[in-house]
Amino acid sequence: AKHFEACMEKVQSTVQKVCSDVTTLARSTDNGEAPLDLTLASMTEKKNMSMVALKKEEADRRKMLRRAEQEADMLSDFIRLADYVAVESLVQLIINTMEDFKEELHKPRKQGLFETTVKFAEEGSVFTPNCSAIQSMISVMTEAMISSVANVTRVLFLRPFTEHVQRMSDAPNINEIVRASVHFRRICKAIDEKIDTDFAEATKYVVEFDKVRPIYEYNLKWDFEVYRREVHTVKSLQEEMDKIANWERELDRMRAYQSCGILQVVSRHLRSEMQPLTADKMVALKSLVKDLARHHCKEQMGKYKTRVSKLSQRPQHLKDFAAQIEAVAQLQAEEKVLFRHSQMVEQMYKLLQDYEVKVLSDDLVQLEELRAFQQSYVEELEAAASYKSERMPEMTQQLDISIGNLNDAIRDIGSSLEEGVYINASFFDDPQPVLSELAAVKAKLDNVDQRCAQYSASQRLFDITEYKYPQLVNAKAVYDRQEGLWNMINDWNEHYDSWMNSPFTELDVEEINKEVQVYFKDSFSLHKKLGNDVSMKLKDKTSDFKSKMGVILELGNPNMRDRHWEKIFEKLGQAWYPAMEFSLADLIQFGILNFSDLVTEQSATASGEAQLEKSLESILHGWDNTEFITLNHRDQKGVFILGALEEIFTLLEDNQVTLQTMMGSRFISGVQQEVEVWEKKLALLSETLDEWTQCQRNWMYLETIFSAEDIQKQLPVEAQKFAMVDKLWKANLKACNENPNVIASIDAGDKLLREFQHCNKTLEDVQKSLEDYLQTKRMAFPRFYFLSNDDLLEILSQTRDPHAVQPHMGKCFDAIKSINFGDKAQRATILGYNDPKTESVKLSEGVEAEGPVETWLLAFQAGMVRSLYDNMKASVLSYPEHGQKSIERKEWLFSYPAQIGIAVDQIIWSDNMAKALIQMENGENMNAVKEFLAFSLEQLEFMVSLVRGDITRGQRGLCGAMITIDVHARDVTRGLIKKNVDRQTDFEWTRQLRYYWEPNQSHLDQEGECTAKQTNTRFLYAYEYLGNSPRLVITPLTDMCYMTLTGALHLKLGGAPAGPAGTGKTETTK
Repeated sequence: AKHFEACMEKVQSTVQKVCSDVTTLARSTDNGEAPLDLTLASMTEKKNMSMVALKKEEADRRKMLRRAEQEADMLSDFIRLADYVAVESLVQLIINTMEDFKEELHKPRKQGLFETTVKFAEEGSVFTPNCSAIQSMISVMTEAMISSVANVTRVLFLRPFTEHVQRMSDAPNINEIVRASVHFRRICKAIDEKIDTDFAEATKYVVEFDKVRPIYEYNLKWDFEVYRREVHTVKSLQEEMDKIANWERELDRMRAYQSCGILQVVSRHLRSEMQPLTADKMVALKSLVKDLARHHCKEQMGKYKTRVSKLSQRPQHLKDFAAQIEAVAQLQAEEKVLFRHSQMVEQMYKLLQDYEVKVLSDDLVQLEELRAFQQSYVEELEAAASYKSERMPEMTQQLDISIGNLNDAIRDIGSSLEEGVYINASFFDDPQPVLSELAAVKAKLDNVDQRCAQYSASQRLFDITEYKYPQLVNAKAVYDRQEGLWNMINDWNEHYDSWMNSPFTELDVEEINKEVQVYFKDSFSLHKKLGNDVSMKLKDKTSDFKSKMGVILELGNPNMRDRHWEKIFEKLGQAWYPAMEFSLADLIQFGILNFSDLVTEQSATASGEAQLEKSLESILHGWDNTEFITLNHRDQKGVFILGALEEIFTLLEDNQVTLQTMMGSRFISGVQQEVEVWEKKLALLSETLDEWTQCQRNWMYLETIFSAEDIQKQLPVEAQKFAMVDKLWKANLKACNENPNVIASIDAGDKLLREFQHCNKTLEDVQKSLEDYLQTKRMAFPRFYFLSNDDLLEILSQTRDPHAVQPHMGKCFDAIKSINFGDKAQRATILGYNDPKTESVKLSEGVEAEGPVETWLLAFQAGMVRSLYDNMKASVLSYPEHGQKSIERKEWLFSYPAQIGIAVDQIIWSDNMAKALIQMENGENMNAVKEFLAFSLEQLEFMVSLVRGDITRGQRGLCGAMITIDVHARDVTRGLIKKNVDRQTDFEWTRQLRYYWEPNQSHLDQEGECTAKQTNTRFLYAYEYLGNSPRLVITPLTDMCYMTLTGALHLKLGGAPAGPAGTGKTETTK
């Protein structure tokens, strides 16, 4: 900055000196101290100079004075120039400096300019500072340089020059110039790209650090306490320690730094961060291995102590000897696992030794003790095997004697089960003593079974063939049969007593029947196996009760009611009263088994009546939960209508069929009265709903009509009748909404039915009067026949708003989409009408849409006819007859509605063709038709060119329709020429449909009338508006249809074109 200031001071001094000299010279001139005067004053001293020389010198001095004045005026530009040169130099200095810096960055080097440290982060390896940081640092440096240069004192703004230069708002800005420089931006971009490239190279370099990245990730999830609680093997511990050792070696081999272009990538910090992590993990693992080795060593030593103690015992008795043999066998089975765990302890201490871990002396002493106990275990195992061999013969003999004694005891138990109380039938009614004896035998058998299992285990230990104890199997089989028999007898007695003495109405006879069937089956099976008096008695008891189950099942019918029991007890000759309690024993005592037919009949009757009661209950439940769906009508508060009734009608029809079926059942007597009541209810409901739905349809239809004030005024009597029905309807539906239950609607009998019948009759009268009213409107304006009742009523209900007729104009007048009303004061005045496309026709005179709608619509119809007539008359009169205009006709064509243009075109064609035929008939010009054809072709060619031009959519439609008509006219003309027609009476001419303007005939005024002629027929043009619609191509078939229809109409007949859809029947009729 000081250097810049010194340079600028020199520039300031130089510029200031120039300004001072020029200013002094200019001021001396202004003060009259011109050098010329001084020269003239001293001329006397220069006597030797000639006058010419003196004049020349004076001229030079005057020239110099003028130059001084000019230079004084240029001082401001000079100062600006000096400032611009200084600014340019400073800008160039910045750019050159940045260029030199860029070149310096691109020089090859062994050591980087910028140091960046590599570190590990969760997202990968990162640099500090990173690429963006270094780029930002260089950017800040560049900005500082620009700011430093931009802050240098500017010549333009120095105080000495303010008198020469005014304050400038457009002085060059160094900051803006530098930043706008393309070269400067290119240099900055190259510097950023160089930094990006070198960081990309550095990123590739640090990939080699991925070898030690697992240390960082391992440390993030490392939890030593969790690791300590896991189950470890020597192999897993060794793999873990080897992994950490490998990481330590990788860290030792890691470079401290590496140059990557301008970057000095430093990794020593990363290594210094990773090394403590591995060291800590290794120390923790070594400590864990020491703890595990100590723990397992102590645990194994305890196991060996216990085993040596067991092996040192020398039993003398058979039971203890067998237990010792079994224990030795168990220890031998676990020997491999024991030795493997001892080997694991040795491997742990070996691992500690490999990693040079110092082991405590106490741990080493414990390890030696483990080895000693392991040796003692082996010695004791051999001694136990020797003792087994010595005592085995003696113990085997003791075992055989014990088995023989046990067999004798089993034989005695089996014999006792087949005699005594076990086969005594006198205990049948009270089997408890026998069951007590069986419990004692069961305890003996369990004891014998345990001794058998003990002796068999000893035989297996002694490698002797096991004894099967067949007497025990037989004894158990006899016991099981006896136990099953007497338990069944006990259960039977309990059930039999319950069945016979409990209140009969509380018994579940179906469950009893299942249990009796099981008892009967099991008793037969036991009797086959035992065949004694006890089993025989059980079989007889169950068989006897099974024979009674048929009657018991009928009596236990859950549908039996008091009336059925009353009939049964009456037949039995026993008294009966409601809620009477009785048992099965009572019934058998009364002799119920002798009246099985009566029981069957009453049970069947009860089931049938129950089924009918269930059906009736289902009907009652269904109607209790069935409700009307009421809907708000047209968002009117408190006004409702019924919603969907399909489900109600379906339920009603199904229930009526069900009730009719029930009435035909032979079991109806019990519920007949209630069924008849419901049959009448549902019949009344069905009739009520029919009247209700009919009333709703009629009311909804008429409600929208009579809600209009205009209709009420036009039909006051009918409106009063409807108001009465409306009040009744709203009241009934409001009550229905509050209580929507369907069956509740007929709680008052046929009151609701009579009300709806009266409403329906009233509404029918109203509707008939409405139909008569609409008929009078249609007769007044027949086009109303094209409208439905709803459309016509919509119009009549808004007679005060003439605009309401707009949506229906297309139905009354086929080609009129809407009518045009006036604005403001003329809002009720019809000014014209529009077709469905773009054409609009003005009425000759406005029609006032006031009074009855049919009246002003008739007036509008007359106005439509009059406007079309006026347009046609004006079109005929203004048709260009001569010159080029008769060919082009553009102005005339687009001045009138399309329908008029086409009709007048046909009129002119018919008139011109008739004139040509007259000329030929009179012999005036035998080529008159040919000349007219040429004229027609010229008109047609112009129409084609007109269609190709820039015209509106409506004009294009008109041209298309007229071209269709003109093409047919051209074909007719050519046909006449081909057939040499030369007079008007020729049939080839008269059979064509021709239009004429007859000036002296008119039904509207005395100025002319449009007529259509064909053969011997003549028709007045009806002036029905057709709009700007397209015309179908006229074919010979079309001409024949025209001729047929006009002939029929001439004879006061009708015609109906027939044919496939889309062939043009409607358009031909139009």
